Amino acid sequence: MVSGLKPFSFLHVADLHLGYSQYGLEVRREDFDRAFHELIDKTFELKPDFMIIAGDLFHQAHPSNTTLENSIRSAGAAFAEKAEHIIRLEKETVQSKISVEK
Repeated sequence: MVSGLKPFSFLHVADLHLGYSQYGLEVRREDFDRAFHELIDKTFELKPDFMIIAGDLFHQAHPSNTTLENSIRSAGAAFAEKAEHIIRLEKETVQSKISVEK
């Protein structure tokens, strides 16, 4: 190992194609959305130092408002859930420190 370099972890994903109704089937678009949501959950579980999204995040250069909304909802719900968990943990830590100091 080169001196001064620290190990790091990263997540590499590609070609998510959000908004793609493969074979003209709505269920396939839902599959892509579900896979994206699972990716977000797994990313929080693994806690990589960073993520690389290579290739196509969206299937179209100008995704529909519905595709954008679904993507933001999936990501936002996961971020909100994790943020709430972090805030709860920090609050519990602060409360336990206060009770120890009394």
